[in-house]
Amino acid sequence: VYDDYEKRFGNRPATIIVDKLLTELPAKVPNLPEREFLQETIICYRSKAYRAALVMAWNLAYDHLCFYILKKKKKAFNTQWPIRFPKMHANSKIAAISTREHFEELKESDVIDICRSAAIITAGTERILKEKLGKRNSYAHPSTLTIAPQTSEEAIIDLVNNIVLKLKY
Repeated sequence: VYDDYEKRFGNRPATIIVDKLLTELPAKVPNLPEREFLQETIICYRSKAYRAALVMAWNLAYDHLCFYILKKKKKAFNTQWPIRFPKMHANSKIAAISTREHFEELKESDVIDICRSAAIITAGTERILKEKLGKRNSYAHPSTLTIAPQTSEEAIIDLVNNIVLKLKY
């Protein structure tokens, strides 16, 4: 009886929307690393580990952005990188991004800046990424901050709809 009531009345509308969005996503996620991040996001979210779900949703979206750059925008990214960050580029161990691992040489915020400078993403997409990166940073590190389910849900919806589903490769 409890399980029946929980199914019918236990979830807020936003919770149902996020769960459905995540559940339908595997067919739309093109590669294995992203699917693994997605599965971890789903596990965390369903377990009500909202801090972890937000972090994993960020990982999913950022990984998707990196693969999008590699598959569709590598030339634009590699052209803009030394222009946007000449000292960083000169000091880097790599001259150009050609694998997913190469992105580890850069800060996530720098990747976003290069993408915007190279017109790989729009100003709106840049704002979403920077805002969600800020939230990820706030909640991923030990702190006294408490995360509400709504905060996690909003971030997941934004990252999935505006990054994972829009940047197609």
